[in-house]
Amino acid sequence: MTESTLRACLTAALGDSRSTVFAVWPADGVAAELTVEKLITAIAELWYPAMDDLVVISGAGDHMTVLVLDHEERLTVTRLPR
Repeated sequence: MTESTLRACLTAALGDSRSTVFAVWPADGVAAELTVEKLITAIAELWYPAMDDLVVISGAGDHMTVLVLDHEERLTVTRLPR
């Protein structure tokens, strides 16, 4: 997947660019709170294909979205009702 395609998928999955999400790098034990816009803009610096797993948690809207970009370059999006 190209970077622009990945950005389009993230935009579709996460919605409102002004909402806040939690980005988590489980292997490093690190997490950060940032806007969807910042995540999408900086995705090349925040996730390194073939090396990182990145979990993004969004509570915007009437559901919770859990997005996983794994080190095998797979994107998984799960929506959970509130």
